[in-house]
Amino acid sequence: MKVFDLFVSKYPPGNDLRKPTAETLEQFQGKVPAELLNFWQEYGFGNYGGGLLKIIDPTDYIDMMLWVLPHPVSYKHIQTFRRKSHGIF
Repeated sequence: MKVFDLFVSKYPPGNDLRKPTAETLEQFQGKVPAELLNFWQEYGFGNYGGGLLKIIDPTDYIDMMLWVLPHPVSYKHIQTFRRKSHGIF
């Protein structure tokens, strides 16, 4: 059983999924678990569970993270990868 099988069975992938680029996968290799990279590669970014959850492309939120976090250098280990339907990360 794959790590995300239960997630996908409970929150089926939507029709609007976007696969990550090779650059995105390379950028996050070693920064997020390999299972998450595999999930991104197999399914992609977008809505799951009828829009209840959204797996996001973290590169879309880098500017916001740098704006919100006062000392981004000390937060290098933080990676945003999902959000709820109300925009909560």
